[in-house]
Amino acid sequence: MNKDDVISGLEKCAASECNEKCPYNGINYGCRPRLMLDAVELLKELEQRINSLEEQLRLLEYGDQETQNSALMPAT
Repeated sequence: MNKDDVISGLEKCAASECNEKCPYNGINYGCRPRLMLDAVELLKELEQRINSLEEQLRLLEYGDQETQNSALMPAT
């Protein structure tokens, strides 16, 4: 499932709106376990993305410390 489907499924589940408009409607063996697994997967992906962006921001703000420590200045 994609991010929008997970969000939509969580919103509908939280509001007890289980119906044909829910992207998880019709999933065998219950939609809630699948929805929870997809939500966890999405959160992990977002956490990795945030960490990557934070690292990129750190490099933009402070430069590559390893390069600076070796007496080479990063390109500007």
